[in-house]
Amino acid sequence: MASIFLSRDGNISVFKVGVGFAIVGGLLIVGGFILAAIEQNSFRSPLDVAVPPETTVLATDELSPASRRVFYESLLEPEDVYRYYDQLLAEHEGVDINDPNRERCVRSPSRGEFESYKPGDGSVPFEYRCLFQQTSLLGIDRATMITIQPGVRNDATGQNFEGTTRIDYEQYWEP
Repeated sequence: MASIFLSRDGNISVFKVGVGFAIVGGLLIVGGFILAAIEQNSFRSPLDVAVPPETTVLATDELSPASRRVFYESLLEPEDVYRYYDQLLAEHEGVDINDPNRERCVRSPSRGEFESYKPGDGSVPFEYRCLFQQTSLLGIDRATMITIQPGVRNDATGQNFEGTTRIDYEQYWEP
């Protein structure tokens, strides 16, 4: 193999070595462009986050060519759904779930219920929000905001979702 870089008189040929480096450099540059294009293309779709077991899709609302909302319903308790997504968020961030400085799902209000909450009027007592996001090497963003709410009833409309958990995905990505 080394004989490729030798001249006719048996010495190392600077020209042949230079051509070899140019070929390797060219392949690295072309490979870099291909990898960047593949990564950029993958960010032109929603950031998919797995839903908990026993969860069903209720509706999908396409907001624009680069955003949508997906509504789910689960029979799990809101706290169980929160723990599921909090674990996924730690895995997504690549950190230990016990790390006190990591991103977490946030409960609003942090304790108790919203002041505006009145049982039977369709308002929710509390909710959890979890933000999953990615940024590519070229600065392209995509995100999924997950809102977890206990199912409530609305006496005015006759709807009753008590005993279920509502999960709302708001997804944004580059067009």
